[in-house]
Amino acid sequence: MKKIGYLFIGLILGLALSVASPVFAQTVKSITAKINSSVSVVVNGEKVKLNAQPINYNNLNYLPVGEISRALGMNVSYDKASDSINIVDSGSENIDSNPNKQTTTDESIKNEQSQTQQSEIYYLISEVENEISTYFVRFENSKVVIRVGGSSGEELTINRMKSVHDKEGNSYFPESFYLQYLTKEQLNKFQKYTYDSNTSITTPVN
Repeated sequence: MKKIGYLFIGLILGLALSVASPVFAQTVKSITAKINSSVSVVVNGEKVKLNAQPINYNNLNYLPVGEISRALGMNVSYDKASDSINIVDSGSENIDSNPNKQTTTDESIKNEQSQTQQSEIYYLISEVENEISTYFVRFENSKVVIRVGGSSGEELTINRMKSVHDKEGNSYFPESFYLQYLTKEQLNKFQKYTYDSNTSITTPVN
């Protein structure tokens, strides 16, 4: 979440541009701002086309938080009951925006995630991607575009998934990530691992 932290000060007035909030509109004082159609927004090297134009107020540019967050791969939702806008990393799972939810439920979710991680098969990212010649191209909201088979290979759009890291700093993706563009037979040539989220230790599987 660090990469969107610096946006919040400049984006807060842009909330009304991308998420409908009647209560918000009633409690904010009126301002005079200019539409700034000349400003470009570039995320991870890709120019983002905005449906709502940026505005300029007091020599500061304000952008629609919904569109920018989604361009950064975040999930954005509006809770009318609490009049709150929730921004969640799309790689996170089982995130609950209700601050009153009991800790015991949060703990059970963490335990369930831990058990899932420990039973799932993982592969060392550097080993697989060097052998298959996989290259990152760009992010597309909750998906990622990759090129498989070298610089002239085929471009594929797949779901983004969260990687895990061991104590030595090595990174691993779950088998379900690679099965989006590789077969079981192709993966059989690589070492399989299980991952313990409590200790960040990976264990080779024969």
